[in-house]
Amino acid sequence: MRLSALLALASKVTLPPHYRYGMSPPGSVADKRKNPPWIRRRPVVVEPISDEDWYLFCGDTVEILEGKDAGKQGKVVQVIRQRNWVVVGGLNTHYRYIG
Repeated sequence: MRLSALLALASKVTLPPHYRYGMSPPGSVADKRKNPPWIRRRPVVVEPISDEDWYLFCGDTVEILEGKDAGKQGKVVQVIRQRNWVVVGGLNTHYRYIG
């Protein structure tokens, strides 16, 4: 087996059947903390958007239509296709104060 094929197999992250996608990339430390293998949660049912209808990508400038940030513009920072989420820089923020 070639080394490149072996490294490609090692880099693939196998996800459990009841995996819940979030803001952290699969396989990261934060993701492993939020999705421990011994906890089984209900799967989130999200109707997938087809590739032809998906037109938002990282770096695009978008305008928010609803919510408290309606009318504001920003750049797309992160796209999570599995949950149909788009994170817009500076608008989808949760401020936490430590002190």
